[in-house]
Formats: sequence, C-alpha cells, structure tokens
Amino acid sequence: MTEILSGTKYSKSAKAVLLAAKDLFWKYGIYRVTVEEICEEASISKMTFYRSFENKYHVADIILKDITSKSYTEMTDLFCSNIPFPQKINQFLSLKKEMARKVSIEFIKDLYAENEFTNSMKKYFEISQAKLMLIVKRSFVEAKRDGWIRDDMKIEFILYMFESIGTLSKDEKLLSLFDNSEELTSVIVNFMFRGILSDKKVV
Repeated sequence: MTEILSGTKYSKSAKAVLLAAKDLFWKYGIYRVTVEEICEEASISKMTFYRSFENKYHVADIILKDITSKSYTEMTDLFCSNIPFPQKINQFLSLKKEMARKVSIEFIKDLYAENEFTNSMKKYFEISQAKLMLIVKRSFVEAKRDGWIRDDMKIEFILYMFESIGTLSKDEKLLSLFDNSEELTSVIVNFMFRGILSDKKVV
C-alpha cells in the first residue's frame, strides 16, 4: 500500500479507511466485510467514509489496483534484472509466498467470483498480466538459450503454467487439501518451477 499512502491524494481519514479495509478484506474476503466494520476498524464515522468513497467496492477497487501495480513493478524489475535465472526463480517464489501469506482463502474465492465488480477487475488484471508475460517470456527464452532450463521444456508450456497459477490457487478442491492459501500457492509454484531447471548448470 506504499503507493496509496505515500502521496497527498488521500486525506488522513481516507488512508485510514484504505488500511483498515485492506486488513479486513485480506482476512475475511470482500463480500463478508461491511462499510460499518471498515469504519469501526478505521475509527471514523460512516459520514466521513462517504466523503471519500462511494461504497466498499470503490475502496476494494483502489486497493486491488494498487496491489496489482506494485506486483507488476516487482515482477518486471525481477525478470529484467541481470541476476542468474535460478535466483530469479527463488525470488519469484518468495514474492508469491509473501503475497499468499497475507490473504485468506475467503479473499481468493471472492476475488474470482463471477459478478460485476470482479469481472471489471479481471479485465484490469488481464491487461497487467499480458504486459508482464511479454517480459517473462523474454526472460525464459534467454534462460533456455543459456542452459538454465531443461532442453525438453517448451517455453510455451512454461508460460501456460505460469499463467495458470492464479486459476489453480482458487480451485476449491485444491484449497480443501491445505490449511491456507499460502501453503497451496507455495506447493503449486515449487512444483511448477523447480522442475524446469536444468541439472547441467550448477549455481
């Protein structure tokens, strides 16, 4: 939330709402949280809330776009860096685990629900994901050329699996096998990306 809170665009009370809502959304999901609960957590009145925001979905929209923008920047910086490819994968794993640690299974389910709000957010996510995939693809192509990726691994397959992480992370059957979303995401990412590295090179 550093991008949201570092500027002067939002008042002190609005920033308090954003922080409070983020914590509540992460724990309980978007749909289970009410404006009243956000106001109580932020220690403000409903009148103050509505001076800055239309409703809780307006708040969620700001938070999710901020998180997406931050994640895009982190991933872009990582895959454009000059560090060895296995280190990129390790850092990618760390970033995914850190994000999964912050959110609940309820939040993930809500994020992928079929409704007007999430459908509009999905379009925003898809645009960011498409731009990121161009950068990731270039990194994978270079890594395979340099011998970091196994010869029998198709780049197209790796990219497909990369894009599938979000879908798999919300699969209810998979979610039921784990205690929390962090554990599931960690297993998925480790399973996918540890297997692509070549044993021809030693870090």
